[in-house]
Amino acid sequence: MDDDIIYRTLIYKRGNETAVYDGFLQKENKAVCIKIIYCASLADANNKLNESYTMNRVKDIRNIIKIYKTDIGQAQGRYFLRVIMDLFENGNLADLIKSRCPNNYWPEEDLLNYLTQLVEVFSILEERKVAHRDIKPENIFVSNDLKDLIVGDLGTAKEHFNLSETIAGTPMYLSPLLRQAYITFLSGSSINLQHDPFKSDVYSLGLTFLYMASLRECSDLLNLANLMEKTRQRIDELNWYPNLQPILRKMLTYSESDRESFKSIYQSLKKFNVNTTQLEKSCLVCCRIIIEEIINIGIESVCKKCWESFNEKLWTFAAAEYIDNTYISGYLNTNKCQYCKKPNHVGYSCFAFRNNPIDLKCGICSLSGNQFSNCFSNGGFWVMCQIGHNYCVVCNRGIGYNHTLCSLVMNTAYMANS
Repeated sequence: MDDDIIYRTLIYKRGNETAVYDGFLQKENKAVCIKIIYCASLADANNKLNESYTMNRVKDIRNIIKIYKTDIGQAQGRYFLRVIMDLFENGNLADLIKSRCPNNYWPEEDLLNYLTQLVEVFSILEERKVAHRDIKPENIFVSNDLKDLIVGDLGTAKEHFNLSETIAGTPMYLSPLLRQAYITFLSGSSINLQHDPFKSDVYSLGLTFLYMASLRECSDLLNLANLMEKTRQRIDELNWYPNLQPILRKMLTYSESDRESFKSIYQSLKKFNVNTTQLEKSCLVCCRIIIEEIINIGIESVCKKCWESFNEKLWTFAAAEYIDNTYISGYLNTNKCQYCKKPNHVGYSCFAFRNNPIDLKCGICSLSGNQFSNCFSNGGFWVMCQIGHNYCVVCNRGIGYNHTLCSLVMNTAYMANS
């Protein structure tokens, strides 16, 4: 393993399965969380690593935990997967709820704001056919300013294009259909399960917010006997939350077929968000309705959050000799810089960063690129490194990431200078 990562304090350990550390990522100059997942074999580690690559395509969504790096290591004869991600000093939502017990209730406006944030995230995940499958307070993190909730622990998340036949999640937060299947499984009987994993996620998030609103755990709802009546009573008790109550009823509907989707619930929540009265425009990158400052690039619109996240990375690795006019003239049969369209660049392309060109290193393996694999296609401008990784000259990341904004900036500048 490289020594760019400093381990500081052991935060959590579960037997011989998982360890979580407070650490420091020197390359990013920031505190991070280091999660170690021990694996039965190298094949098991590679399977988990492949799952983490699948999750790369959702990391552009606001309010999802940022993962900086995943790799496989070996220590004392055991393989493990290491995940480097954001560290949240305020811990998770379970910690925050417990700190407010027994009766320091949130204002309803704050609860609706938190719920809107998360329903929006899960709506986008559903559009991309990714189900979380283990929503609970312990897997939701709290931003340092306490204003945002961040979805984390995507270890059980999977792509779903049809009904699911598997059970995943924590028993207390399973939907009624999954809980019944789980009970049947524990009894030793065979199960024939088909369920909508996204509707199951809706129920899990509903239980999370029932706990959050009442400051009482939902252990009394574990038993399926009279569950509909017990759930109704729990929600009816929250008469100081008149706007939240009907939303919880929709989310905690017993029948999966009658339960509303995240998208439908988001539409119900929008009327409680004062910012949604603004002119609605969709962000090209994250597809959310823009409710904050709009960044216009050409004829397209990008939300401020996506732009700020992208702008931190923009031009951090300069293309230097790999994109100068000499190289491009050989590849594209033109004597003009492909970016600014000016002929006869002196030395370097206009990607040069602060007039101090740096070799464009592959963000996957850190080797230099040696050829263009594509130009202005597949949402990016690609270089291939010496061992065959394709990576973007704008943000230095691989194909698995979202390069919509890279392509937009490149093409806008390209067309403007044509």
